[in-house]
Formats: sequence, structure tokens, C-alpha cells
Amino acid sequence: MVKINPYQPIQHYQNQVKGKGAEASEKGIKDEVQISQEAKTMQKNTVGDPERLARTEEIRQKISNGTYDLNHKETARKMYDFWS
Repeated sequence: MVKINPYQPIQHYQNQVKGKGAEASEKGIKDEVQISQEAKTMQKNTVGDPERLARTEEIRQKISNGTYDLNHKETARKMYDFWS
């Protein structure tokens, strides 16, 4: 007979936090990201399109001013067209 425990996923999470996660933080182990030299070169060579940068800045200003008007129907239509 198998007993069903609806809290099992929570218990697994709690055990993981108490177990390996706690050990890692006690030992001072930290996550690390390494970026390849190729990726660094690509990042340096990326030149922003002036029109796109201007449009992005315009939208950023409108959002910060509270004057940006979002057309929800048009956004939904474009998302639907993209995913169909």
C-alpha cells in the first residue's frame, strides 16, 4: 500500500535546502560564470543601430513619464501571429 503525501514536493525542497544548499553556503562555495573570449569579442564588436537606440530611448522616456500608451490588442495580435 502506497501512502500519498500532498506535501512531498515541499519536503523535498526543504530537505535540499537543509542539506546540500546549507553545506555549500557554510563552505563558502559560490556560483561562477565564465564568458568565452569569442563572446567577449562579439560584445565589443556589437554596434547598436542608431534608429533602434533612439526608439528605445523614446519608449524609456515615455514609460518613466507615464505617457507610454500600450495597444493591448495590437500586441496580442502580433504575439498570436508570431506563435501561429
